[in-house]
Parts: sequence; structure tokens; C-alpha cells
Amino acid sequence: MKATCSYFNRARTSVFLLCLMVCPYENTAQLPLQTTDVRTQTEKKSLVDTNYIMPFDGKLILRAFTSHKHNNFLVVSPQSNIKLMYQPNTTYNIGIGATWKAITLNVAYGFPFLEFYKNRGQTQYLDLQTHVYLRHWTVDLIGQFYNGFYISPNAFPNAKEEFYYREDMRYQYFGASIFRTANGRRFSFQSPFKETEWQKKSAGSFLYGLEIYYGVNTNEHGLVPREFNYFFGQDSIYRVHTLNGGPGLGYAYTLVVNRHWFATSSLTVTGMLGHFKYWHKTGVAENTWEINPAFTLRFALGYNSRNWQIALTSINSWMHFERHEIDPQFRSVIGHYRFTVSKRILPGSRLKNALNLNGRLN
Repeated sequence: MKATCSYFNRARTSVFLLCLMVCPYENTAQLPLQTTDVRTQTEKKSLVDTNYIMPFDGKLILRAFTSHKHNNFLVVSPQSNIKLMYQPNTTYNIGIGATWKAITLNVAYGFPFLEFYKNRGQTQYLDLQTHVYLRHWTVDLIGQFYNGFYISPNAFPNAKEEFYYREDMRYQYFGASIFRTANGRRFSFQSPFKETEWQKKSAGSFLYGLEIYYGVNTNEHGLVPREFNYFFGQDSIYRVHTLNGGPGLGYAYTLVVNRHWFATSSLTVTGMLGHFKYWHKTGVAENTWEINPAFTLRFALGYNSRNWQIALTSINSWMHFERHEIDPQFRSVIGHYRFTVSKRILPGSRLKNALNLNGRLN
């Protein structure tokens, strides 16, 4: 079987037009009236401590990057300590992009020579992830559609040497989160993840906010393969719907060495109140409410200066869709990794006028 990875209709071009992504200062999108006092540059800079953060408001950011997205789905048997890790066979992408003020455009393509795992089955997927970084807010929006998963041979006992592929395994996932950055004056998410600022000194911030997620897992032949029914006790569940939401707390910190080298890490923990609905092959549907934790980890490592930034970044979320009195249980791990090289340039008058659409973006 020829194994390839593709988006729906085999189009692997990912175009991300992220408008209103990162405003260096709050309220910069508001247009003051003639009778309103206009903020001076000094007043605007008071929104950040420039001893810690250097914004690049008037520069055009150009970038080249390689990225990889994933959506792993686990079926867990606590009694036998067996975990079936369903993984999509997704491609690695190479792309280019640019950021000017509040507008970011990235274009990525999964070239054939980047398909490293052609023996793991075919995955059709559409993965939309938007991460918005404002001065005091971080917003994540996710929409994922995956068809076709494989299980690694070493994931379960008595397995065959080849990968176990399930073409009829489907997973749809939608989520949103918003978190407040308490110390936005001295700590910047925009520096490592958006390349529009430079974190010059070490700083951290507490985070607090809300998350909500909805997921659907479906396989008409059962979420647990019959070959492994012995380890899970039953295989009658073929569909699971989950709706989870709740408040979260966290902390983020950037360590800066010699002003240029940095390492950023943030972790949020959310207490999710979730509604779970299970469909059995017998036609019986079960409903239950549970409280489970969710975790989101952001990490960045790289080099930053006035004109260049090189960074390895990742965003990963772990959701527990568990019903403690039933076997099996379900979990999800989603996220992406990206390596980026970006260049900041000061546009000339003609280019700047064109980027501003003849004054419309001023």
C-alpha cells in the first residue's frame, strides 16, 4: 500500500491569514476623534518597560520556517496498563511568511521529499491552529479534522512488526482558550512566538483564563480493535463526544542570557468540567459528567537581536477525556513544532506606503 500524507483532496498547501494577531500596544486599533487626546510615543512606551522589551513597530518581519502538526489520540486500559496511541501520518512543511503591524501571512507546503514515513498509512487532514499574542492576552483557536490513524508496533504486546493502520478512525476537535498575562509590561509572548519584539532581560508572569473544547472520536468497528479486546475487556464503544470547559492558572518565564540567547517556557493547568457521551454497538448511549485536568505547554529556544531571530518553538496541549468507572479511557495530545529564521527590515517610503495600503493601515 502506498502511504502518503495529504490534506483533503490531496492539497497540502497551508495558507494562514491571521489578521489582528499581535498589536504591540493595547487599543492601537481605535481611531481617536479630533477632540480626543492622542497618545504620544512616550505614553505608548509606558505600556511596556523598554528595559525589558523592545517592540519593532515600524519594521517588516520576513521569515522562513519548517513546521509539523500532530493530533494523537490515546485509548488507555488502566487495568492492564495498555495504551493504544493513535497517530496521524502528517507531513513536514516548509514555508515563508511576513508580518506587518497587525497582519501576518504565512504560506507552507508539504513537499514529497518531506514524507518520511510512507509505511504508516494515509492520513487525510485539515488542521487549523491560530495563536494570537497581544500585550496582556493570549488567544488560541483550534479546528482539526483527521481521518486515518496508525498504531506503532511497540505500543501493545503480541503485535506484528508492521504498523497497525485504521483507515476508518476519525477524529474532529475544536477548541478555544483565552489567558491573561498579568505582567505584560515586562514579559512578552510576542518575542519568541511572533518575532515582533525582543525580550532583553529575564522576566516572568502569572497567567489566568478560560478554556473550552469539543471533540468527536468515531470508528464504526469500535475504538478498540478486536485484536486487542482481551487487554481492554470490551470493544463495544464506537463513538465518544466530549465537551469540556473551565478556568485555568499558569506561569510563564523567559530566561535571557547575554541579552540575545533566550529560553521561554509556560505551563497552564485547567480544571475541566466535562460532559461525556458514549455510543455502544448495542445502540445504548451513556451520558456522564466528570472533572479532569488539561495542560498546555509552550516552549521556545533561540537567539534574538535587533535584526535577526532564530527560534525553535512548540505548543502542546494534553486533554483527558476520561470516565473513571469505565474501561477504556480516552486522552488527546495536540500541538505543533516550528523552526523559524526571521529577518527584520525597515521598509523604505514607497514600500511602507504600499504596506499601509496608501494610509489605510495607519
